[in-house]
This record gives sequence, structure tokens and C-alpha cells, in this order.
Amino acid sequence: MQVIVLGGIARVGKTEVADILEMEAAMLGKNPKRISFSTPLKQACAEKHGYKDPRKFKDEMPEVYRKECQELGAGKREENEDHWVNLWLEMVMDEQRKETEQPVVDGDWKEPVIICDDCRYHNELNAVKQFEAIRLFIFKGKREVDEADAAWRSHESEWLAQKVEGGDPDYESLFNWAIVNDQSVD
Repeated sequence: MQVIVLGGIARVGKTEVADILEMEAAMLGKNPKRISFSTPLKQACAEKHGYKDPRKFKDEMPEVYRKECQELGAGKREENEDHWVNLWLEMVMDEQRKETEQPVVDGDWKEPVIICDDCRYHNELNAVKQFEAIRLFIFKGKREVDEADAAWRSHESEWLAQKVEGGDPDYESLFNWAIVNDQSVD
């Protein structure tokens, strides 16, 4: 199993890069699966409001969804900073167990590739080390990042990315690969 985690400031293109990685992995005959650190949080919020699919909850009640995710996320992190990381680890380890049970069809085995597009905290980076994860940071370079509703830039979930983006030497070794996203998708 391969694990790839993406970090970077909000709206820098992490999800778009994850989409490309997912597509490329599938084209290479791998079995890609998106498991973000926020996946357990989004599922918990959706279930609390009677939704099975977090995307449907987000689409139908975007303001409630955002507020609920922020409050529940912060509340559980305050009780135990590893709460969401531990739930993410359970999901990834479940995929790792499934890998050993995966049938080989006509001599073909599809390696699982877990793609996580929202690595924002030190404890998340520490958690992925047990999988020898590829840690990829997306820099904005000269590109202007949409600053609409920029109040969230001061949220604690942005601090690590801002330190890396700003070139803080204490943060430069946290990620082992980098992309400067200041060009078109092509």
C-alpha cells in the first residue's frame, strides 16, 4: 500500500492535485482511494444530521455543515488532539487489512494508493510516517490565491502550511516532495 499526503495553504490546489494523482494511479493499474484527515469528521457531522453522504449534507445545508464541522472538529481536538488522526488511522489500517485479502485476478493485483489531500497538523504528519508516506507540499509560488472570505487564513489549521510556504527553516523537512502551483493544470 502506498500513502500520499498533500499539504499547503487553503485554496492552493491540493484537491486538484489529489484528483490528478487518483486518475494517474488508476491508469497505472493501482487501486486509488481518497481518505482525507477530515473524512471521519465529515462523516460524523453528516450522520449527526441524518445524512449518510457528507457531500449531500454539505450541498443541502452548507452553512450548518461548515459550522458543525468547525465546532465538532475543534471540540474533539481540544479533548484529544489525536481524535481525528486516530479515526483516520483506523480507516487506513482497515484498507491495509483489505489489501491482504484482495484477490489476484488473472495474475493481476492492484496496489492500494491512499490519497489524503488535507495534511494540516504536526500530528497528522507524524501519523503518516508509519506508512512511509510520500509527503507532498503544494506551494503557491507567484500565483495569487483567492482571498475571498480570508478570515479562515488565521485559523490554526493554516499555521503549519503558512510556515512551510514562508520558508521557515524549522519546517522545511516536514514534506519530502514539493510542487509549485503557479501554472495552469496542463
